[in-house]
Amino acid sequence: MFDEHPRFTKQREEIFRSSLENGGDGVEKYKIPESQSMQDFAIQYLMKQKCEGNDLNDKYLIDRVVIGCPRAEHVVEAIKATNEV
Repeated sequence: MFDEHPRFTKQREEIFRSSLENGGDGVEKYKIPESQSMQDFAIQYLMKQKCEGNDLNDKYLIDRVVIGCPRAEHVVEAIKATNEV
């Protein structure tokens, strides 16, 4: 991942992970396992969200996500992440 996105360094990833873990004023905290990419976590988190209230109670909020993938192998990785939900 870092070779393809030179501006997204390991240091920046650690800052993002730390910020998500700590949350903030009115911002939810997220614990992303070190073994999981932030992209996989985000896709899986979105796919697990459920509606609350009325006729939609407990139904999934979304059932598909459109993901921009600059390389063919990224498509495979995104599909694997959604299949793990």
